[in-house]
Amino acid sequence: MAAGEQAPWDVAKEQCSIVAATLRSLGIDYVELGGHLVGEGLAVSWAEDNYVVLASNSEGLLYLSSGALWDVSGDRLATLEACNDFTHEFASPAMFLFDDEDDTGKPWRSSVLLQQKYPVRLVKDVPPFFAAALETMRELTPRAREMLAERGMKGTPYQATQHARLLFEQCLM
Repeated sequence: MAAGEQAPWDVAKEQCSIVAATLRSLGIDYVELGGHLVGEGLAVSWAEDNYVVLASNSEGLLYLSSGALWDVSGDRLATLEACNDFTHEFASPAMFLFDDEDDTGKPWRSSVLLQQKYPVRLVKDVPPFFAAALETMRELTPRAREMLAERGMKGTPYQATQHARLLFEQCLM
């Protein structure tokens, strides 16, 4: 690291502080998740199974992620088609399949996530836009679960106790 250059985790922490200040200015309650790998995280929760994890990184980006289902079972191709159809219909947030891998690199558990990505500067400069993005996540996560269930996908809705898991998955992307 060059002299005067901030460590990536310090930049991520600084970015997360900006997001936290914006949430406070909007009157939105949040939980600090702390750092994980190369990111920092916060969570905004509306219900035990409806929340969004906000992860900042050293590149000045904020990821808004919500877990639709984890440990998804069902036809993989049908799950991918459901993700594509949802993303086609709503565009943002994107819905996608994320595979956890075992020690050998083989997929062993899949999750379906919803995600948006914005520059932290946009969040800071246009708080109403950020509030609308959070509201979109709140509204669309249950709809994503309904769509998956209608198409025969089974899994467990993410619960508020899984904030750290979702933050970890974001940092892997």
